[in-house]
Parts: sequence; structure tokens; C-alpha cells
Amino acid sequence: MYIYVIEDEFKRVKIGISKNPKQRWRDICSQAGLALTRTCSIRREFALDNERRAHHHFSSKQIRGEWFDITFEEACNYIKTKEDKPYYSKSTSKPLTIGKLNEQIKLQDKVLKEENEALKNDLHNLRMYLAKGKLPPVNHDEDV
Repeated sequence: MYIYVIEDEFKRVKIGISKNPKQRWRDICSQAGLALTRTCSIRREFALDNERRAHHHFSSKQIRGEWFDITFEEACNYIKTKEDKPYYSKSTSKPLTIGKLNEQIKLQDKVLKEENEALKNDLHNLRMYLAKGKLPPVNHDEDV
């Protein structure tokens, strides 16, 4: 399993895991309709644990789901320099069980599907505005 970093055309960075990062790149391009600009990945025995650790580390800069407002270099450096080891919950200090991991994978899958749908809608709306020669309105009250 690999942990990967992908940068999109808007300089947003996605940190995720995949058995095949190149295929994941193609899937994100086709599903979300985004132009992706760069990627890096590293094979890890504890890829899911490393991903969770990275998400926690960058949580203050989270945009939505697995997307973050950080630089591509910052994310790549983080995933490549952190030790490959199991992630322990701070509340229990015990390794996660297979059952808990399966629950988290199902939840992550649901979040990814919702995230992909939201990105598709955002992109569709942006294209509609641009087709009319307009810029979309900016909602300053909306949490990003």
C-alpha cells in the first residue's frame, strides 16, 4: 500500500492511500474533473496509519475530507520523513483493531464519495458561471 500526495490545479493538496497511486490519479481526474499537476508517493507497510497521522498533523489546514491548504512540498516532505509505524489512539494508547480499521475504511470510503460528488458539483457550478462570462459569487460567511 502507498501513501500519496496529489496537487490539483488550484494548489490544493490531497493526502491519501492507494494500492495503485497512478490509477488513483486517473480516477480523481475522471471522477472529479480536476486537472492534477503533481504527485508523489511512497510505499509503506502502515500506509493507513501514516495517512491518519498526516491528516492529524495538517488538520488545522484541512479544506474538506483529504484535501488540505498546504504546499505540495510540505506534504511530500512529511510523508517521506515520518517513521513507518502503527498509529496509536491517544485515548487508548493501544493499536487499532482490524474491526476498527475496517470501520474507518468504510467511513473513509463514504467521505471520499461525498467529497468527489461535492467537487463535481463545485466544478460544474464554476463552469456554468464561466460559460456565462461571470465569476462565481464569493460567500465570506461560508466555512472553508
